Amino acid sequence: LLPGEAYAPPVEFLPEALAWENWKDVGERAFSLADAFSAQRLCLSDLARQELAAFITTLRGALTRAVYPNLVPDPTPEQLDALRSALGSLAAELPRVRRTLEAEFRSLSSPAPLTDGRASRQN
Repeated sequence: LLPGEAYAPPVEFLPEALAWENWKDVGERAFSLADAFSAQRLCLSDLARQELAAFITTLRGALTRAVYPNLVPDPTPEQLDALRSALGSLAAELPRVRRTLEAEFRSLSSPAPLTDGRASRQN
């Protein structure tokens, strides 16, 4: 998704949307995000770290418990509902995580205030 772009699960899943090959990249990127978050020890506030950790856990759980098992040819209505529900849960989390990361970025990239309340200039 582009910055600010909303996500909602599709009303109807096209056959190519249920192909494993199209989800493999999503899984690899989710693993890379979790790996970078864990191994790189990203410099985030406690709140941002907690929120990102919770989202990563939710994302990986949704992929392994509800998305991947339902990527089958001719899924049942129950499988489609499980897939749509998992994607809907992730879609509901995205705006909060985005806001947290954007606020974190802004707080880390804004100029430091001087003692008289003015912002310092960074060259």
